[in-house]
Amino acid sequence: MEAAAHHTNSNLYGFIDNDDVYQYLGGIGMAVRTVTGKTPDMYVTDAVDPDRSSVSSLHDFFSRELRSRYYNPQWMKGMMEQGYSGAREMDRFAEYLWGWEATVPDLVSENTWSEVDEIYVQDKYQMGLKDFFDESNPWAAQSLTGRLLETSRKDRWHPTEEVKQELVERYEQSVQDYGVTCCHHTCGNLALQEYMQGVLPTQDSHSSRSSSPPSESKPSSSSSSHHHKPSAGKESPPQNQTQSEGYGKGLPRAAQPDSSSCEVEGFVMEAVEAKSAPTGSSAAPMIALGLVFTALLMIWMGFHRRV
Repeated sequence: MEAAAHHTNSNLYGFIDNDDVYQYLGGIGMAVRTVTGKTPDMYVTDAVDPDRSSVSSLHDFFSRELRSRYYNPQWMKGMMEQGYSGAREMDRFAEYLWGWEATVPDLVSENTWSEVDEIYVQDKYQMGLKDFFDESNPWAAQSLTGRLLETSRKDRWHPTEEVKQELVERYEQSVQDYGVTCCHHTCGNLALQEYMQGVLPTQDSHSSRSSSPPSESKPSSSSSSHHHKPSAGKESPPQNQTQSEGYGKGLPRAAQPDSSSCEVEGFVMEAVEAKSAPTGSSAAPMIALGLVFTALLMIWMGFHRRV
């Protein structure tokens, strides 16, 4: 197989705003590459305007959608006007971008991921994205940050150490402030947790909050990259296996009653053996059977007399 093509005839859906296209077209490319060692040439037949239908390479079509939508401040502004759902669409874009990275790696470059970081994390256009995410949907920002870190962990993106440290600090601050988002690439991802621990500096002044008791630390409202040290003389608990600091930790626990001084009132459960029904058969079925036989006999006799 030397080439594959995907047809589009509407602007309602793009190639990076859903998981269908990379599953179909990207899945074909991955399957062919697995067998032959080479990704086939990939094309898009565009019939959005029937009078100006065209054929372009997947790379050109993909890049055009990136620039016109997801790197476009006007598109981002429209998403910000939608609040929670708009923030979710920004996060989904990063997820679907990873789908293309996994199926057609040559399509997504290092620079693509760097621009995602610059635009959505560093706020390249100065649109107030951090405040927007914090007010509308902080878990979308946390998921997007986790996706960038997971992409780096899987050796598909190679940012500087400073960029990685800032991403980890933002992610952990978000977890502390809002709880873990628990999307599929963050919650329960032990490899990502270990990766983030290796990214952060090891100095005591920059120790990870994930290794300090939540009750001993307070989130900072002025900086998203502030870390806290555990109190002296107290051992840090084992690393959480599914999250840095999630819901419910650090909350006062209800006092447990002393079982030795409590009396429990209620009914006593006793084992009761079920009594079996009498084995003797009832005479009622035999009587009914006799009546039926008698009635049939009488009918037969009456019919015989007429004949």
